[in-house]
Amino acid sequence: MLIGAICRQRFPDYRLSKHIPIKDVGIAEQVADVLDVAGENAQEDLETFSGDAVSTDLVITNPSTDRAAIIPLKITTRERIVQPFAHQRIVDSAFPGRYASFIACISEVQRDDKTQTVKQVCVPGTVALFQKHLAKIQGLYYCDIPVRYAAADFQQVLPVQSFHKLLEDVSTHLGRSA
Repeated sequence: MLIGAICRQRFPDYRLSKHIPIKDVGIAEQVADVLDVAGENAQEDLETFSGDAVSTDLVITNPSTDRAAIIPLKITTRERIVQPFAHQRIVDSAFPGRYASFIACISEVQRDDKTQTVKQVCVPGTVALFQKHLAKIQGLYYCDIPVRYAAADFQQVLPVQSFHKLLEDVSTHLGRSA
């Protein structure tokens, strides 16, 4: 909610959404026949269930350039880090060069019940593998950058920056012409 409000303030004339419609997949009509899709959110429900949309946390679209930024919002990346990379791969296939992903995270820490301490739970090998072979993410942005992700070797694979750079990088992407 906070990031959405900040983005609405920063990008007042841009479209904010949670879904990226992907048309011409060819199954929407079949899904509509099977599902009882009605009511206020009928189109959104149809897109979600039909496979004709990517559902994410926040999408900001510049209506004049039609470029868009996807901002997956995560507390940590450990459990479902593959999701933003998979979404980026899908939109790269459907709309080459139009969308870029900027993953926003709080931290990569977890409480260790045995030792009653907090430890970092980074998965740098997995993130590097996805960045090299699944899809290119523009960057990871943290309130508290994990030590391992700040290391020079990891920075060469994927830029990891403080949270304050997120909107600046999103703005740069949105401003360029496609």
